[in-house]
This record gives sequence, structure tokens and C-alpha cells, in this order.
Amino acid sequence: MNYILFGGSGFIGTHLIHLLLKECVRPGDVIYDLDLVMPGEEGVVPGVVEKNDGVQYIRLDVRKPIDFEFVPTPEDVIFDLAAVHRTPGHPEEAYFETNIRGAENVTAFAEKYGIRKILFTSSIAPYGASEDLKTEETLPTPNTPYGISKLVAEKIHQIWQARDPARELTIVRPGIVYGKGEHGNMTRLYRGQKKGYFFYAGRKDTIKACIYVKELVRFFKYRMLDHSFPGAEIYNCTYEPAYTIEEICDAMQKATGLHRHVPLVPAGLLLFAAGILGPIGGKKVGIHPARVRKLMVSTNVCGRKLAATDYKFHYTLEESFRDWFEDSRVQFDFFALEGSTLPQREEIERLGGRVYVVPKYTHLPQYEREIGRLFRQNGYQIVHSHMNTLSVLSLWGAKRAGVPNRIAHNHSTVGRGEGAKNVMKYLLRPFAAVYPTRLCACSRTAGSWLYGEKPFRVFNNAIELDRFTYDAAKRKAVRQELGLGDELVLGHVGRFCYAKNHEFLLDVMAEVCKQRPDAVLLLIGEGENEAAARRKAEALGLQENVRFLGRQSDPAKFYQAMDAFVLPSRYEGLGIVLIEAQAAALPVICSTEVPQEAQVLPEMQYLSLQESPAVWADAAIRAAENARRRDTSVEMRAGGFDIVTEAKKLEEFYFDLLK
Repeated sequence: MNYILFGGSGFIGTHLIHLLLKECVRPGDVIYDLDLVMPGEEGVVPGVVEKNDGVQYIRLDVRKPIDFEFVPTPEDVIFDLAAVHRTPGHPEEAYFETNIRGAENVTAFAEKYGIRKILFTSSIAPYGASEDLKTEETLPTPNTPYGISKLVAEKIHQIWQARDPARELTIVRPGIVYGKGEHGNMTRLYRGQKKGYFFYAGRKDTIKACIYVKELVRFFKYRMLDHSFPGAEIYNCTYEPAYTIEEICDAMQKATGLHRHVPLVPAGLLLFAAGILGPIGGKKVGIHPARVRKLMVSTNVCGRKLAATDYKFHYTLEESFRDWFEDSRVQFDFFALEGSTLPQREEIERLGGRVYVVPKYTHLPQYEREIGRLFRQNGYQIVHSHMNTLSVLSLWGAKRAGVPNRIAHNHSTVGRGEGAKNVMKYLLRPFAAVYPTRLCACSRTAGSWLYGEKPFRVFNNAIELDRFTYDAAKRKAVRQELGLGDELVLGHVGRFCYAKNHEFLLDVMAEVCKQRPDAVLLLIGEGENEAAARRKAEALGLQENVRFLGRQSDPAKFYQAMDAFVLPSRYEGLGIVLIEAQAAALPVICSTEVPQEAQVLPEMQYLSLQESPAVWADAAIRAAENARRRDTSVEMRAGGFDIVTEAKKLEEFYFDLLK
């Protein structure tokens, strides 16, 4: 069976795909998402379109004749969701090209392949702007290009069905559809109440027919998959009876634990204020004449026909808001600079997060403009910046965009020898606490350096302990993979940059090889100083002893193969690789520039960078020869470096901010 979704990358389509994958798809079934927008691209709904395993994504324009390769079956069903729907916002011809021509092409496609079931999402716009009660029998009087185009599209689908009485056509006219990913009227309504800028516009009894998106797609399933309904039917999809704006606000507050008084303001006064504030930015919070007028007009649509079917609603109004609230509590989006690598991108998107690539902060106007746009567009409640002193730039943008909770999280300090970088750090440091509302760090050392005496919270750079725990069998397998026998193996994981001090590490390795000529140094990472490190290794005659392994998707396994870990950093905020090395029960030799907080096990040794490479080499050899490899997970967990525990602390921290 084929589930064919035209416009499946939109708000409703995304929820329908989730439901199909969860409850409907059987082995051999295929879901086709046919849309102009593909996963990873910006969609109509703010944010990039997510990718779902088990879905075939095909770029397709319904304004053109439709044809793609698939194997039809007698059970195939079409969900025609494709539309230009925002009004105003498009040229008039755009509504007719997409909504009318799209309907013609979809029904022609169904005709060609003998598909007998179509669900078409129309709108309540064909009813027009009257406040009179509208049933499915009400004579449509559309007064916008969008409404006209949707009514014509309905007729095109009805003509297709009439050609064969056995065909099944369901036309749905949803009220206001809300839920996760909506970012529309209902989202603004909640934020307006929470922030105290929403007012009843002259009346509290304005009717706003609405339906939860999860309820809507469940009705789709009921009509098209759970039962057979030959013929053509139109359904107003809305709660019955429709709720007033006051009832909706009350349900929102009960569901989310919000307690806000919503005042009643005379309509004339509110319109006057909107007329002043709208042109200077009021639109982004809903204080705009067009939105105020819309708020004052009822969408009085009757859902009695739907209520009279055998379909059983899954959510009351309050339950739907509660479910939406719970769904939306955890949404993590990530901002990456142009040119940077983000190996976790696929996993982020699989889990529902979005990744935005923004200009480098060296192009400050473009950077601030883009992050500000995205902050406003997505309505973030929290922005958490991990850019050390450069968090000043990101959090400045977040403050200007009205983000209420802004977290600066420092992971580093400063060291000698980085002239331009250090100048920037010292210039920005006085502003480190100006734009954030909360201060955090990976260690007391990192926090004290950036924030001074100001209070901050430490979140340990924790890890998945099970991935790093020492395993003798893994050690043997990895060493075999690397072609290693009984050689002494030293290791280092980190970016090739000034702070990590690879040139000193190579000098240490040269001294190690004087005692152990067959010794091997594993270098994992990449960076701007890698080429210089390669040249120095060659100059020292270490071509056979030093292995540049590049960036690894799973660095955890390489710790198993090492005998000791060496980190001669010029400065560190904490040094998470030291946590990983200790989790693998490796003896560690590190510089005194590393915070003492990084030490969990007694096998970790601090040496000054003023000591000679020979002293470092002796220490590394002795540590490796006396290593006691074991399961250190209990000690690491007690030290506060278990990711499960620390992630829970961060989760609670976020939820406290959102209260």
C-alpha cells in the first residue's frame, strides 16, 4: 500500500507522517512525501523540514503534471495537503496556480493510476467573513482569493469523485489548527498571555473554531484508513461547540499552569494602540491592526456533523493544550557557523531538532541580522550560548530579539601566545554578564576567569561512561585494527590549535622514542595547525611513530588501545578528553594549566610546561608501565561526570527557567 502525501512537508503533513509511521505502516507499505521542500530545508513552517526513516521524499510541484515512479496497489490513498494558504502574503495568482491547478493535477494523477481514495484539506475560508453559524450546508461566499481558490479546488475533487461512485472523497474544512510546529495564532495567543501583552479586544465571546492537529490527522485516519466511505463528504473539522476566546485562554492557562489576568480593553483603544505600535514592530507580538481586527471577528463554524459520526475524539480542548505543551517543552535547535563541522547533525534532526547555519561572527552585521531573524521567527524561550567570551555577540542578538532566558556558558580560559584572540577575549570579558540572564561554566576555574565574583552555576562536561569503560577485548580488537602489538602507545585527542600545544607533545614523543624506539603516538583530531604538526613530526624523524588519525566519529574506541594519555595544554576550561581518558582507566599526564577539577583518579599527574620534554617523556613511560586498567565507572559517576545525571540537572535548570 502507498500513502501518497502532496504537501507532506508542512505542519499538518508532518503530524500525519508521524501518525502513519506509528500506527498504520505495515511491511511493504511506502509513504511518499511529495513537496517542493525537502528534509533539511526551510519550510513554510519556521524551521527546517525533518527527515523520517521509512519515508520517501520526492521534490515535486503540484502546479505541473504529476508523475513519479511507484508501484500502484488497489489500497493506495492520497492526502492532498498542498496549498498556498497564508493570506495576505501572496500575489492573487499564486493561490489559483497552486490551489486550483494543483487540484487538477492531483486528481488527474489519481485518475491515471486508478487511485480511488482522496482526502483533500480545504479551509473554512470559502464560508467568507460573516459571524453567522456555518454548517456544511451553508452557501459558501468566499471574499478572498484564497477562499475562492479553495472552493474551486473542492469542486474539482468532487467532479473527480462523481466520475465513479465507488471512489471515496473526504473534504475537510478545519478551523484554526494548532499544535507543535504551528508558530501561528495559537502560539502568539499563549505567549501574549504569558508575557502580559494580550488583551480581549472589546469582547470575550468571540468564537474561534479550532482543532488540535493530532486530532485532525486522527480523523484523516478514521475516514481514509480505518473505514470505507464511498462517495463524497465535506466535514467542518472543529470542536463542537466551538469555543470562545475566553474559554480558549482559560483552557490554555489550566493546561500549562499559567496564572495571568487577561484584561478587557475597548476595541477602539486597542486599534488605536495597534495603529501606532504595528508599524514599529508590533506585528511580531500580535499588536497589529490586522491581527486585532481578526481577533474581534468570530469564526463561527459548526462541527456538529463530525461530532455525530462514530469518530471518538482523543483530546478535550484542555487536554490538547496540555499535550501540545508537553510536546513543545523539549525542542533543541542548534546554530552552527558557516564552515564549521557538526558531525551530530543527522542525530539532531532525527530527534526533532533543527540545525541552522549562520554567518561567521567575523561578519558581524550579517551574523547579528541572521541570528536575530531566527530568534524572532522561532520564538525561543531560551538561548544557551557556549561561545565563551564571544557569547556576548550571540546573547546581545538574543536580547534584542526579546528572548527572555539567555545563558552564557564558558568552557575556556586564556593563555599566553594568542595575541589577537586574547585581545578579543579581554575586550569582551567586561560585557560577559551584561546580556545573559544566567551564568554557567564547565568548571570553577572557567567560571571565575570570565565572570569574576558574579555567581554562576557549574555543569560538568559529562560523558556516556559506558562507551569509554575499559574493556580488554575491545583493547585487543582496536590494537589489531591499528596493526599494533606490544608497542607502547601514547594518545592525544584534541583540535590542532595553539591551546593544545602539539609542538611540545611531539618534542615529548621524540624523547620517548629514545627509550622506546617502537613507541606510537595516536593523534585524533583536525585543525588549523595540523599541517605544521605533520612537518614537525617529519623533521624529528617520527614518521613511523606518529599516526595522524584525523577526526573520528567514534573516538571512544581509541582510548582502549592507548597505554597513557598526554595533554600538554597551554590552557583549558576543564578538558573533557581527560574525563574520557580517566573513564577508560588511562594514566594521564597533563599540564598544570589544566584545572584541578578535571582530576578524578589518582593516576592523573600534573607537570609544568617549564619542565623539559625529557621529564614529560619519563613520566609518560613510567605511568604506562605501571597502569592499572579497570572499570572506573563508579569513581567517575561519583565525581559527577555521568551524562545521564548531568543531563537531568540541565533539564531541571531549563524547566525552572520556563516556569
